[in-house]
Amino acid sequence: MVTNKPLISLVGATGHTAGLILDHGTSRFGFRLIARNPDRLAEVAARVGNGTNWTSVRAIDRAEIARAVEGSAIVINVAGPFVSTATVVAEAAMSVGAAYIDISNERAAVRAVLDLSGSAERAAVPLVPASGFGTVATEGLAAWVADGEPVHSVDVALLPDNEGRTAGALESVLLGFASGGARVTAGRLRELPLGGGARRLSIPGGKTITLVPANLGDLASIPSGYGASEVTASVGVGMPPFAARVVLPIMSGVMRSDRLRRRLLSRPSADHPV
Repeated sequence: MVTNKPLISLVGATGHTAGLILDHGTSRFGFRLIARNPDRLAEVAARVGNGTNWTSVRAIDRAEIARAVEGSAIVINVAGPFVSTATVVAEAAMSVGAAYIDISNERAAVRAVLDLSGSAERAAVPLVPASGFGTVATEGLAAWVADGEPVHSVDVALLPDNEGRTAGALESVLLGFASGGARVTAGRLRELPLGGGARRLSIPGGKTITLVPANLGDLASIPSGYGASEVTASVGVGMPPFAARVVLPIMSGVMRSDRLRRRLLSRPSADHPV
């Protein structure tokens, strides 16, 4: 193991996003790879080279993760779904004095990590949830538009696409459907049926898309970071607004079935990264 570089523990190290991080980060940092599958961990470590070590864990358990990340300067959590892993891994990181970063975009997961801020201050370590592709783009754009001025109302939207096809990514999508829609109004979270508030938006190139308010991490991070009391975070869907208002609430209700989600996740094509 290279000892003259800051040590980063990468939780969920056999997944797609972890591979992107490892492709670009190993020249500056040393990595400890953490996941459940020892065979795949060994394969990834061999590909990375440079003496990269790895630790397999039986589950995302606070005590087990804390032992695995001992000695790290930073813990990066890319193991979804983050509603299940974010708080556990963040608390484990704090317990060993390591900074915590994740790529969550589920409001509940982001809110749960932000609620640990008091403990993080006492431990003198930073917690940085919602540092993934979607939230960095939307919040970065909002900050750029605000240009340092007070922020009251933020309306952001993204067209989601996920190159990775891991089980964690799929489960995050299914749970997103199950959680329905939401927006922040007058500083309070207001839940909506998924598809409620669907609207059309013209975009460059003469195209129009349907936007649907979703229960995304922006609804937690933007009020916390910028003080905005009115926040809508929408995703683009490939159907007209009237269809979204009819079809999406049905899909949301169906996805609340634990049995159905387990069946979808157990398909042979699902890749289990952790």
